[in-house]
Amino acid sequence: MSGRIFNANTYGQYDFFNQCIELNVELFGMSESHAQKVIDTKNPYMLTGDDLQLYSTYLHELTHFYDCNSTIWGMEFILRIHRCFELPNSSQALEVVNVNDSEIAMHNYMYEERCGHKILEYDGIKYGLDYDEVVGPHLKICYLSYRSNFDEIIATVPVSMLALLEGHAYAQELLFKLEAYEHQSDLVSKSLLIKEVEKSLKYANTVEYTCLIALAFTLFPDLSLKNKLELIVTLSKLSLNASVIMTSRIPVELLEKVFQLSDKVLIQTLQTDWARGQNRAAFFILMLMYIAYLEDLGKLEPEENFIDLIEKYIFDLYSPGLNTEDIVNSMMTLWDVEYDAYLKELKSLNTRLTADTAHEMRDKNWYSFNLYCLKTPDIFCSSGSILSSENRLDIDLEEHFNQVAKPAIKLENQLKATGPYKFHNMTITWNK
Repeated sequence: MSGRIFNANTYGQYDFFNQCIELNVELFGMSESHAQKVIDTKNPYMLTGDDLQLYSTYLHELTHFYDCNSTIWGMEFILRIHRCFELPNSSQALEVVNVNDSEIAMHNYMYEERCGHKILEYDGIKYGLDYDEVVGPHLKICYLSYRSNFDEIIATVPVSMLALLEGHAYAQELLFKLEAYEHQSDLVSKSLLIKEVEKSLKYANTVEYTCLIALAFTLFPDLSLKNKLELIVTLSKLSLNASVIMTSRIPVELLEKVFQLSDKVLIQTLQTDWARGQNRAAFFILMLMYIAYLEDLGKLEPEENFIDLIEKYIFDLYSPGLNTEDIVNSMMTLWDVEYDAYLKELKSLNTRLTADTAHEMRDKNWYSFNLYCLKTPDIFCSSGSILSSENRLDIDLEEHFNQVAKPAIKLENQLKATGPYKFHNMTITWNK
């Protein structure tokens, strides 16, 4: 069953449309019974070898699952998908979900690698705001080489939702491995992991996983790998889970500073996207540049509660001079309203997998949670069998898959036939 859609060359994957996680235990060279023991372990930080790799892959895919089923962005996307399931011939429902899908698909549509090699021998990275008739305003990351011509662009990567989702999951995976090695006092493996990450940033065929980390390496050369990963995880969760009130009330002075070389009409159009809850990957870059600005001012000092420090600065941005706790409470009140509205709609559409997951995550911290205390979904093995954690969501995975498989495949084919297209409010007097 699951094997029909499984990619035999990957260790694991999450499907955006049928919402299922799959692990290819055969690639790890282990039996399903052993994989079950790894998933159920009470102390994952003591895992080693293939067991550690399997668990970190499991965590990577779970990150996708929670991002897509328990954040403001994710719940909106799932609702739009299920409206298409209920109204398979509605052009309006298809156009609406294409807004979300285009922000993911734009990576393959816009990624441009110019050096002709599998390795990006870049010397620097810069970002820029641009416009495309298909996807509208967007940010792009440019990999630069100074070896032949100064500022020669050897690759351009759109800051897509795929980059945000994969960057977040990859950062969670790496952070877990790093903390496991620290827990085991394994300095050799920790050092090798740091070198492996630095090497991976140059792989041309995986830039959707690494472009945000590569930018963080450029902006924060003095931060430890752990702090860089914590920063990416925190800002990813914030960007995916921020209420529309938060994404639409960005201080003008910050926009002017970050995009000081960009056309004002482009900036205004980007603001329109944010007011609709769209372009959250660009919101991530904006927050990252804000933190970089604070570091330039000497305010970003690595410390034990680094994540809490990042959160404090983010909320201070919205109401400078006020008590941070009051700002947080005000923002969370607005978030509660939006989250509960989506949760109510999910229940009305009988989307049990997402509704139960969103309910499970309702009162969890939006940038950190204890995976071992959560109810987690069942997952498919590449053989088609099912692995279940001891603390599982009470959802029959086979029944869920059988219900959504056909409409999910139909929707995917419709979106591929339509191609990426995102409605936007670009002023017609502006020319690229």
